[in-house]
Amino acid sequence: MILSVRWRARSGRKEILKRTSPLRRTPLKRGDSQLQRTELKRGDTPIKKRSEKTAKAYRDLRVPFVKEILAERPTCERCGVRASQDVHEVLTRGRSGGVHGTAWLDKDNVLALCRICHMWIDDNPKQAEEDGFLKPSSS
Repeated sequence: MILSVRWRARSGRKEILKRTSPLRRTPLKRGDSQLQRTELKRGDTPIKKRSEKTAKAYRDLRVPFVKEILAERPTCERCGVRASQDVHEVLTRGRSGGVHGTAWLDKDNVLALCRICHMWIDDNPKQAEEDGFLKPSSS
């Protein structure tokens, strides 16, 4: 079955085009981007839950420690303007052995920060390392 004839300009010859089955196309749906983030629902989080032993250590040791730090240091240690809400580890738990190490309960390793400054440190790790709010991974 001949559908059409195409003229090839370079060679000066005619080329016969045959019909092929049409490509199957599916319409794009609004918001179907693979880059789009989906909200995690409670219970669907991929983060592994703490073991009972770790949860107990966190409850018994970390929670009172955080309350004590926030009571001792009521203003943010980075900006000095807003009230402190978070306790930030200079040597993070991931770099210090987590709850199995001792750095997460060391008063010299933590800063009392407002939420905005804590988010800034998380979003700008290189600058935070230069400013002394994070210890480098290599140390």
